[in-house]
Amino acid sequence: RRFFAPLGVATGALAATAVCAARVGTAHRRGRAVLAAGVSAQLLLLVIALFASRPAPHEHAAFVNGLRWLRANSAPAGAFNHGEARQDWCVVAAPQLAGSVAFHARRPLLGATFDGASTGSVTELVRVLSSRSAVELAERMDAAGALFLIVTPRMLRDPMLASAVADSGGFLAQLVVREVDGARVHPEGLELVFESEARETLDDGRSGALLAIYRRTAPDRGASSEQSERSRAPDGR
Repeated sequence: RRFFAPLGVATGALAATAVCAARVGTAHRRGRAVLAAGVSAQLLLLVIALFASRPAPHEHAAFVNGLRWLRANSAPAGAFNHGEARQDWCVVAAPQLAGSVAFHARRPLLGATFDGASTGSVTELVRVLSSRSAVELAERMDAAGALFLIVTPRMLRDPMLASAVADSGGFLAQLVVREVDGARVHPEGLELVFESEARETLDDGRSGALLAIYRRTAPDRGASSEQSERSRAPDGR
């Protein structure tokens, strides 16, 4: 989705170029020059926009390390890359991370397919993230079949999750920064299993890890003891 804006700019530039060229006449030397200049400008705008939208190296490394940790420390949820295959569990995260979770972690995301398309469960995803307490969040994750929760500072500014951020009454932000009034948060029913060293400063001055992963520990009706043991990583924080 980060390519939508630059593609829109490029498409607009090409359309304007085509109109100008049509008026002047592409058969004329001046028309061909206008068209060539327009196409060159379009390509330059596209390249600049795409490079500007790329994450910084330390941010990319934090995401990749966290998602690869999830792949190495969790049992497969089902057949990878088969939309019709049964999935034993899923991950709760911002919809825009669907592609990254699929590529690096090989795990399904609640509300999105492996290619990032909506599955119609986005409403359920928003409901889970709208939880106002750790107990409520764990219960809703359990009902949705979700075992892991991925939080990032950017999800607090995600337009698709704006209602969830507001309805959570600040609880979602607490999971991101992991503190309340300067005290560290240890949410009941959730275990922090991975936290990147790289951090990002929020609008209110607080900071949160670029990527943190929580594992649901309660209710624990669907998780096996083997999965529980594999998902613990004291050295991953």
